[in-house]
Amino acid sequence: MRLVLAFTGLVLCPLLGSLDVNIIVTAVPAITDHFHTIADIGWYSTAYRSAACSLQFLFGKLYQFYPTSTILVPSQMVFFVGSALCAAAISSVMLVVGRAITGIGVAGGAAGYFNLLMETALPQQRPLLGAIFGAVESLSGIVAPVLGNMARTRHKVSSFRFLVGAC
Repeated sequence: MRLVLAFTGLVLCPLLGSLDVNIIVTAVPAITDHFHTIADIGWYSTAYRSAACSLQFLFGKLYQFYPTSTILVPSQMVFFVGSALCAAAISSVMLVVGRAITGIGVAGGAAGYFNLLMETALPQQRPLLGAIFGAVESLSGIVAPVLGNMARTRHKVSSFRFLVGAC
């Protein structure tokens, strides 16, 4: 039961991270209309990916020296702070900064998910659970643009800011 609860919580983290990076695809037109600028279009996705990719090795090293929960929990808090900043964005630059902060949280979580999996699952269970991680992330890559398009066509920009912020 402990493994089921831990794994369910763990799966939600990469799911939200993957939704966040993929939902922006359909959000860009509405975001640029809302902020009346195309100057930062490239940064909506790049800020997130750059922060996530450039800091992953640093967080991997931190996980080597500190307990997993000591790094993973604050990383998820940073992720949610960045998401809240995106949801509250009043300018394009504020959205880009929020996306970068969200990327920092994802960088901290990416290695932590697998560390926690190693700490909680038996060796024979790890391949299946790792495959489920990959399947969930792949599925969210398919679902995110669809969700984004549904929100764009039904509720305009306010739901986009919420959707990007929530993911």
